[in-house]
Amino acid sequence: MLHPVKIYDGNGKLKREVTADEVSQIFWERDSDHDFSVGNTLVHKHRKRSTPAASVEIVCGWCGETAMKKSPAAQYCSKRCCSKAKNALISKKRREARVKIVKDCDRCGNQYNPVNASQRFCKNPCTLDLVQKEQKIANRREKVCLVCSGEFVSTRGSVDKYCGPDCAYEAVRQRALKHYRITKTCKNG
Repeated sequence: MLHPVKIYDGNGKLKREVTADEVSQIFWERDSDHDFSVGNTLVHKHRKRSTPAASVEIVCGWCGETAMKKSPAAQYCSKRCCSKAKNALISKKRREARVKIVKDCDRCGNQYNPVNASQRFCKNPCTLDLVQKEQKIANRREKVCLVCSGEFVSTRGSVDKYCGPDCAYEAVRQRALKHYRITKTCKNG
């Protein structure tokens, strides 16, 4: 059912009032190109489908692969390549803006440009060698064996509890015996 319509001018004054019958007549005249034979659905008889935009082949500015895109202005094959390229550009600008400082490597003596002020070594091998040595020295502690009460030097921090594999085996054996005694007394008692 269609309702009456009031038409106003730009100043808010009532210009014309259209009755429900007139609205119905206008609706059916305007929409005479619809076919109502398919249930409650409007089926357009002569509406043309919009043609898809022509695709253009582009070469991705990041990965170099070819891709079909709707816009000839597209530079990248995917959002992933686009974000990688933008991140690379930002990183490049940051690197160029950084003040060029030259330092000598504490280990090998080569000159290098540090990434930050606290960097002491030129590359990974120099860093790894010294860090591993420092960790061994820092983790080196004198401890007392939990089984034989003998003193030993631990290089693995808090992991070592026994002076050797014999004491470790003995500790496992003692725990097993203790567990066996507890379960045996619980079943009989």
